[in-house]
Amino acid sequence: QKVIGWRGLGLFALGMVAVASPNILWNLANELTTVRHLGDNANLDLRSYSLAGSIGFLAAQFATAGPVVFALMFGILRTRRGDDAGLLLLCLSAPVILVIMVQAFLSEANANWGLTAMPALVLWLARWMAQARPVIGRLAIGINLGLCALLLAVTTAGSLGPVTPDSDPFRRLRGWQALAADT
Repeated sequence: QKVIGWRGLGLFALGMVAVASPNILWNLANELTTVRHLGDNANLDLRSYSLAGSIGFLAAQFATAGPVVFALMFGILRTRRGDDAGLLLLCLSAPVILVIMVQAFLSEANANWGLTAMPALVLWLARWMAQARPVIGRLAIGINLGLCALLLAVTTAGSLGPVTPDSDPFRRLRGWQALAADT
């Protein structure tokens, strides 16, 4: 195998700076607004040290990826030696999830923060399913499409029907037609 070397590493760093420079320059010109916003979101001043926060963040990934895909993504933890591509994808995804789980333990973390790990996980999963389990891939797609259709139907109807909880999640969406008619 060919090692990248210093020249390749330098070109990578130069490319990274070139791609990130508009964002960096904008932040410098605007008092590091993005950095302050991220600091406010992280809310590390109010520490909770909650294992439930970490578990909750991980559970929220269930909704982000879909149930079958979420369960199958744990397979990346079984990546074996000699599987360089699998190991690389593991190294691109697991640290992200672990860091955000630590953040969730310390204070809080939004479910969408874990999406930065998803590209590597999706690539690993697609590769695994193509090689070994195409039926499971079709099942995952079918279940996720079914859940999307259900979500679309519920939001279109504006009601969860007989399973609507006492605290109706659509309550803020009701009454807009009457308000529009009055104005």
